[in-house]
Amino acid sequence: EILEAGRRPLLIFPEGAVSRHNDLMMELMDGPGFIARQASKRRKKAGKPPVVIHPLTIRYSFDGDGYDKVRPDVEALEKSFSWRPQSQLSMRDRLKKIGVALLTLKEIEYLGAAGEGDPHVRARTLIGEKLAQLEKKWGLADDAETGVEASNVVRRVKQVRTRVLPDLIEQKCTPEDREDRWHDLAACYYLQQIAHYPKGYLTGENDLPERVLETLERMIEDYQDAASYHGPLHCTMVCGEAIEAPDTRERGADGDPVMRRVADELQSTLDALVAERRAKLFGTTDEHG
Repeated sequence: EILEAGRRPLLIFPEGAVSRHNDLMMELMDGPGFIARQASKRRKKAGKPPVVIHPLTIRYSFDGDGYDKVRPDVEALEKSFSWRPQSQLSMRDRLKKIGVALLTLKEIEYLGAAGEGDPHVRARTLIGEKLAQLEKKWGLADDAETGVEASNVVRRVKQVRTRVLPDLIEQKCTPEDREDRWHDLAACYYLQQIAHYPKGYLTGENDLPERVLETLERMIEDYQDAASYHGPLHCTMVCGEAIEAPDTRERGADGDPVMRRVADELQSTLDALVAERRAKLFGTTDEHG
């Protein structure tokens, strides 16, 4: 109705989850495209022009040394594991070691034992095995998706939640069932969070300070269920050119063409902002330069 009337814009965050990776888009949900098409259809009947979508890119940056900023929090996390400060390691390696420790805790909790090898492979294994267990438990195994990319995980988690939540909301559960459902919802949350640690986001070489901050903040939130803020942050917003939303969807198209175009525009703008940021800080646009 907001778009049909056209008196003010409608702002939607289309990724479906909070990822905390500032520079990488997740696959966009189809909902905004569907809403725009339905509004365009109504506007066409009223003799009005179609709805347009403006991709709005929002990126944060931190002016300062990211690793130095997170040092006290890194030491506090190490202390929570009964570790001595791992000062013999670089700050990037200290963050990596904490990340592996957090992953190991969830492996033991959900799979019964710690894995071995590359932590990103282990994370994918944990997500895949635990999500498959939940999907089977809630009758989704026959039509469940496979794949453990972040976007797939968001969709799969959403499907599990649609089975778990209704009886909780309507208070139809016994105390034991209620506790069991909350346990499964917590597992969904952690699996989705684990999927949002992209490989190679921190390399130890020319790391953008804001990536360091968001990685540490994600760890604190996932492990301690607490929000932390390391600022001040500068916000850059870029409003893209209008993309017309037709009143019908192209048949046989792989995904929503409108949302695919929006995603491409957002990611390309992010890439340009990252290159500009790297040039300013390091004199290079190359990730590893």
